[in-house]
Amino acid sequence: MSHGPSDLESRVSTLERQMRIVTADAGDARMLARAVDEDVSNVLVTVRANQNLINLLRGTQVDQGKKLDALDAKVDNLAGVVAEQGLVQAEHSATLAGHTATLAQHTETLDQHTATLAQHTETLAEHSATLAQHTATLAEHSATLADHGRKLDALTDKVDSLDNRVDALDAKFDGKFDSLDAKIDSRFEEVLALLRQRPAS
Repeated sequence: MSHGPSDLESRVSTLERQMRIVTADAGDARMLARAVDEDVSNVLVTVRANQNLINLLRGTQVDQGKKLDALDAKVDNLAGVVAEQGLVQAEHSATLAGHTATLAQHTETLDQHTATLAQHTETLAEHSATLAQHTATLAEHSATLADHGRKLDALTDKVDSLDNRVDALDAKFDGKFDSLDAKIDSRFEEVLALLRQRPAS
């Protein structure tokens, strides 16, 4: 079967379009392959990292197992110690019960002493109030006594001044009396002399 030129050109055009599509698909396929290759590489890196982490975790788990074994031994020892402490605690509880009873007795005695102390405190408060009144009265008396003292000092000063004035007057009078005595004596001598001069009758 023969084909005309137009039919051949059409087929060539169709083939060219298909080649372009195939070429584009091939490029996309190569890009996808490169992306897949990168993803595979990343996955391999992650797998290796996870494998290393698993190995580390295994070593850690082994160490933790050893530590757990050591802890189990310690727990067993602690269980024995706790049992011994339980016995000791029972003894201490009995001793504490005795001490509690003694403390109750002491508390009762303390309550009695507290009541007595309250009574004494009330009495002391009354005495304090009385003492405060006496102190106020004493303060008033002290102020009055101080005022009297000041007045007495002033009076003493006046008396001393009067004494000085009296002494001065005594000195003046003594001088005047001495002068008067001398004059009287002189006049008496003159009178005697005149009497002697008078003829006898």
